[in-house]
Amino acid sequence: IEAAGAKVISRSRNQREREDGMQYLSQLLAASLEMKFTKGDRARPEFTDWMGDDRKLLGDSPDAVYHTAEISGNHSYEVTGHRGDAEFLSVMLYGRGINGWNRAAVNINSDNIRFDGNGNFRVVISADKPEDSTDWLTLEKDIHMVMVRQYFHGRPGKTEAEFTIRNLDAGKYVRPTEAGLAARLREATHFFNDSLAGTLALADMLHAAPNSNSPPKSYNQDFGGIFYPTQDNQYLGTWFSLKPDEALIIEGEAPDVDYWSISLQNRWLQSLDYEN
Repeated sequence: IEAAGAKVISRSRNQREREDGMQYLSQLLAASLEMKFTKGDRARPEFTDWMGDDRKLLGDSPDAVYHTAEISGNHSYEVTGHRGDAEFLSVMLYGRGINGWNRAAVNINSDNIRFDGNGNFRVVISADKPEDSTDWLTLEKDIHMVMVRQYFHGRPGKTEAEFTIRNLDAGKYVRPTEAGLAARLREATHFFNDSLAGTLALADMLHAAPNSNSPPKSYNQDFGGIFYPTQDNQYLGTWFSLKPDEALIIEGEAPDVDYWSISLQNRWLQSLDYEN
């Protein structure tokens, strides 16, 4: 944490960025510990709301809700719940690439999920396909995380989806060992460090070519694994620089998709205050 603070201070151009950066580190630390340590038991997984408690990280959006749970290729799971008022909902599995970053493995979204008449759904995550017609995601050995995304056309007044995850192979509960807890703490540390490093690197790439929506020349898809890519979305971004008498104007053709948005982010890839 001390090393991360030093990086934030060295990259900040003014007092506001330093203050935002320190707040960002506290939020990233809270998310890292909750996801990887407190709820990091893959035999008894629980979902972490990434942006819960006003946390913002890795390019959040006011219209989006992200939940993740730590899982393992050694078990089988089911995700059950109700879609609420979400206009778009997806369940995505992530594995590990050769470079250790996240590999977008397999995905199912609200165009394909079979909801009942009340909006309930069930998705099985396992190595072997269920014998019935239940929605299914293939669980390969390198899979380490499941992410549920929700998008809203304006969140105020909307009901978020509710869902839980259950290990279908769970037997009698076994308390984690000291070595197991240490491993989870190391995973929290890796997530914290990787997320910070990715945030700094992407901001540097964008800063090098401001006022352009073309991908930075130094960007590659492998690096994008730090930001948990999905097969459903396309992300574009730029660093913009304005003089006191200038304004930012974004023009283009609205895409024919379920959801799209424009979001302003600060230096640490956090959305600005929603009311502003």
